[in-house]
Formats: sequence, C-alpha cells, structure tokens
Amino acid sequence: MKLVISLLIISFSSFSCHLDKSYEYISLSSPMSFLLDELGLLDKVKYVSSFYPKKTAVKKISGGIFLKPSELSIKKNTIIFLDRSKDLSRIFKEYQNTYFLDLKSMSAQKATYKTLAAVKKYTRNCDKKISLIEEKIKKVTRKISRKKFHSKYLFFLATFAKNLRNESMLITEDIFVKDLKQNKSFKTYPSSLAYTRYSQKVLEINKGIYIGLDSQVEIPKVTKIKSDVYNIYFPGSLTPGISQINFLDYFLDISF
Repeated sequence: MKLVISLLIISFSSFSCHLDKSYEYISLSSPMSFLLDELGLLDKVKYVSSFYPKKTAVKKISGGIFLKPSELSIKKNTIIFLDRSKDLSRIFKEYQNTYFLDLKSMSAQKATYKTLAAVKKYTRNCDKKISLIEEKIKKVTRKISRKKFHSKYLFFLATFAKNLRNESMLITEDIFVKDLKQNKSFKTYPSSLAYTRYSQKVLEINKGIYIGLDSQVEIPKVTKIKSDVYNIYFPGSLTPGISQINFLDYFLDISF
C-alpha cells in the first residue's frame, strides 16, 4: 500500500506544474518571486530576497550590492534570477546561469510578459497555469478600458501620515500608471517624467484623489485619511509584473 501511495505521489509530481529538476533555483528578483508564487512554484526555490514581503518557507537572504555569491552556495546547475543593476552584473558576471530582469519603465502588463518569458523555459506542465495568468492580464486590461474615472488620481511611493505629510515622489509615467493611462478618462499629474518630486504646490494645483502606497505588506487593505486622501496597502504594488496586475485588479474595485 505504501508503495502504491509513493508511486502515485511521484506520478502526480511528474505531471503537475513544476520546475525542471535538472537545476536548482535562486530568485533574488521580487518580480520573479511573485510570478513563481502565482504559478505555485515559489517553494521550489532555494532562496528569495528579503525584500519579498509575503510569508514563505523559503529562506530569505539580503540582496543588493553587499551580496556575496559565496553565501548562496552556487553550483553549476544553479539558475539565479536577479533584477538588473550595474553592481549585481559586476558581482555575478562569472556565473553563466544568471538571468537579469530589466523591467525598467515597463507597464505592469509588459513586465509580466517579460518575466514569464524568462522562466518559461524552466517550467514543465505549466501551460494551464500560464494561460490563467495570461487570461488574468487580459481581464484586468478589459477592466481598465471599461472603467469610467471621474477624478484625477495621484499615486505616491509611500503612505500618508495622519497629518497628511508625504514626502515621497509621485508616480507619473511608470509601472501600473502606464496601464491606467491606456484609458483616456484616467487623469494624473501631467509629466513626461517617470516620477515627479512632491511639493505642496503640486497638490494645490492638482485636485483629486491622493493615494499613498505600501507594497511591503502581506494583507491588502485601504485606509481613509480624509475625504480625498487614502493609503493602499498591497503586497508588491510597487514591484513590476504580476503583483501589479493583481494590484490593479484590486484598485479598480475600490469605491473612493
């Protein structure tokens, strides 16, 4: 009986969505970690970045310029996913199986497709789950196109304090704001810059709904500071890719 159960488990794992077992995986790229989580594969990697906000059984390790490859016990068959930066490119230049995700200035939709493309070659029997992600992108795109925006929305890179203080920058031409701008009724602070420096003058001229963001959380929630000022707490809302697709899906259902 035990043998039969063991064979069934082996058979199920072979035919279910999984990563190529010829390799071991390290994901120090939060966009990739969110995507692997969406695919149900995050628990198959050896390490994730400490910046990944959700709880996971996978060991978290600090990344950035102080990261030492020797800490990762890298083998010849180790696949490493990192966000592109000059410092990390220099640190990991000798490791051939390192993939640098360059998602700079990309919309949530484009960033998700590019992240999917990077991991697809290592997935096995994941076509159905990948199709579900692609369908989710299409669904959110349709929601954006059908939404009637009646106010101007200003998104900030940090949350508002109770005294309405917020010294972070405005997101004006980057990440999920690019997706929202596909709807002509969506308005935000007019700028060709990806981010705009906060000032009281900006707020006085641009009357609308001000939204502070916190992406380093696990549970989504919205708090109202005053009639036109809100904080949205959502995991990965500032991380390019699938987490921002999920954020947009959440945001579009909020009644301000």
